[in-house]
Amino acid sequence: MARLHKEYIYYNGKLKLTESRKKDLRKSRKAIRDKIRNWFKENKSNELQPKFKIQGSFEHNTNNNPIVETNSDGEKLRKYDLDDGIYFIEKTDENNKRTVQTWHDWIFKAVDGHAKETKRKTTCVRVIFADGHHIDLPIYYSEKENA
Repeated sequence: MARLHKEYIYYNGKLKLTESRKKDLRKSRKAIRDKIRNWFKENKSNELQPKFKIQGSFEHNTNNNPIVETNSDGEKLRKYDLDDGIYFIEKTDENNKRTVQTWHDWIFKAVDGHAKETKRKTTCVRVIFADGHHIDLPIYYSEKENA
């Protein structure tokens, strides 16, 4: 049994996301959060300030080291990610509610040009960095604080 435990520890060490990659994700997340906060301060009222909540595999420490892929230019890409939920509380009447598209457009504008590529996806805005890692930004809004 002890022998299998050693094998598991070895395998898990190879499988789990390295501390260096976790650090890169945290650094990218902080920069994106700062960009979004600044964009909303400059372009929208102070009333519409986003809140953030990390979610998914990074939150639960279950990210895996990615399989290395190569792009058309021969550059190595490592496609690992982090999901960072963006939350807005909007206190407005039914006639003045913003559409899902409006929220996505604002987040896209806030982060576009920050990294190698920014993509609009159905469920989020994705910011892709040169080495292949990316940050997904799902957007949530509610009329109540604890919804």
